[in-house]
Amino acid sequence: MTVFGRILDDLNGAGVRYVLIGGIALIRHGVVRATRDIDAVFDPDPANVERIRALIEHWGATRPDGSPVQEDSVAGDRTIHLATPYGDLVTLGSPDDEAPDLPDCCLRQNWWDARSA
Repeated sequence: MTVFGRILDDLNGAGVRYVLIGGIALIRHGVVRATRDIDAVFDPDPANVERIRALIEHWGATRPDGSPVQEDSVAGDRTIHLATPYGDLVTLGSPDDEAPDLPDCCLRQNWWDARSA
């Protein structure tokens, strides 16, 4: 298993609702591409945010500069860059009405999967 695979296994095991975007999503669809992190849009539901906070604690994740992640910096409307023992994770929030939210990303993903089948 790759180190990125460990992050995804932990997210899935914790029941975190998310949609992959960025390089990992492209790789999933067969594009050969190097990437240095996982980018994901998370469901901003408070219970989901709590699951993410629990994983941050479990991993001992920090900010990329090594500083601690403040609990109030993890919210459904915020983007945060995390350094975990398994690689970097960028959690993208939706602070305004123009940014896609999780249901919109899921609909787009379902459309893409149907189109690609």
